[in-house]
Amino acid sequence: MIHMKDTQRMILYREFRGHIGSVYSIASDNSGYLYSVGGDGWIVQWDLNTASANGYLLAKSDAKLFSVCVLNDNNTLVAGDMTGFLFWIDISRKEILSVIKGHQSSVFDIIQISENQLITAAKDGYICYWDIPKRHPVQSYRINHKGLRCIERFQSEDILYLGGSDNHIHMFSNEHLHVTGTIDNAHSNSVFTILKLDETTLITGGRDAHMNEWDITDSPVLLQSLPAHWYTINSIINMTGIGLIASGSRDKTIRLWDDNTLQAIQKIDVQNGGHINSVNKLLWSEKHQLLISASDDRTIRLWSLK
Repeated sequence: MIHMKDTQRMILYREFRGHIGSVYSIASDNSGYLYSVGGDGWIVQWDLNTASANGYLLAKSDAKLFSVCVLNDNNTLVAGDMTGFLFWIDISRKEILSVIKGHQSSVFDIIQISENQLITAAKDGYICYWDIPKRHPVQSYRINHKGLRCIERFQSEDILYLGGSDNHIHMFSNEHLHVTGTIDNAHSNSVFTILKLDETTLITGGRDAHMNEWDITDSPVLLQSLPAHWYTINSIINMTGIGLIASGSRDKTIRLWDDNTLQAIQKIDVQNGGHINSVNKLLWSEKHQLLISASDDRTIRLWSLK
């Protein structure tokens, strides 16, 4: 394993421009394509394999798009909008297969949990199970009354971790279909992002600008709470293979942390090529060794090892 923390730093490698609104979410497939959605309602495809900075407009919505997921078939993309609709896109044919409503308000996160099922989480406080072959909602479960911001699941384990605008983290059994536990007041404001680092460790970020580390071996225990940013932490990811965690914030910065100690390693701000507005989503491409960031400044930036 290369430990970047011992050797190198991340520097700006490339920039994708073209969106005319904030870029809220990004996802990648197994063939080296990146997909972005945003406030302009656009779904755009970018090629990580070439030097081209040009994107391809796959589809567009009249409403803002907040979430995107590429399914395991590597040919179907699903995006969620601010009115509760899910857009199903055939990537190879570049066409919309269907647009189905599953929530009453903004769909903030989408994850696939099996070949035939995906789950969405939304501002209405519900998670919704979807039948992938039928592209249709199957069952919804209300988790809270204030809204859900994120879903996390470690590999193929049963428990879903749901970050809420009620400041709590809810643990939901995918097998038994009920809430099995709650980390009350996990943050002093909304929980925006959850990373399950390994079998026993959660890293969470919220509107309180803190990054919290939890031992969840038995009952969740808070190990440390770091004032990691100045404003809301929107995204925390594991940069697999180089020993780092990355966080992106409304304070316009990306920060890198040692994955064992959460010691600060690097800050990427406007002075060294960073974004000029909120960093909304991060993605790590282990294949390309690229950290990818999406922002309110309408750009997507790619960061590589120096």
